[in-house]
Amino acid sequence: YDVSDLVHHIFATLGQEGYQGVPIDSFIVDETQDFTQAELRLLIHLATDKNDLMLAGDSAQTIASGVSFRFEDLRSLFHAERDLLLKRESITAAGGGAG
Repeated sequence: YDVSDLVHHIFATLGQEGYQGVPIDSFIVDETQDFTQAELRLLIHLATDKNDLMLAGDSAQTIASGVSFRFEDLRSLFHAERDLLLKRESITAAGGGAG
C-alpha cells in the first residue's frame, strides 16, 4: 500500500460515515505542487470553510520528475467539491437522506 491507497481509503470512509473529527476551519499548504490531486481534494473536502484555505506553490517546481502542476487543476478540485456538496444538498432536499 502507498499514500494513494490511504487517501482513497480515507475518502471512501468519509463518503460512507462522514467526518466525525474536530472541525477544520482553515489551513495553509505550502509547496502545493508536491501534493497529488487526491491529497489536495481530501484537504479541500475536510475544510469547513472552502474560502479560508491558503494554497501556495510554484508551478515551475516539483519533487517528482515528469509530474506537472497547474493551478487550473487545483481550481477544478474546488469545482468538483462544490458539485459534490450541491448533489448532497439536492438529495437531502428531495428526502433521500444525508448521503
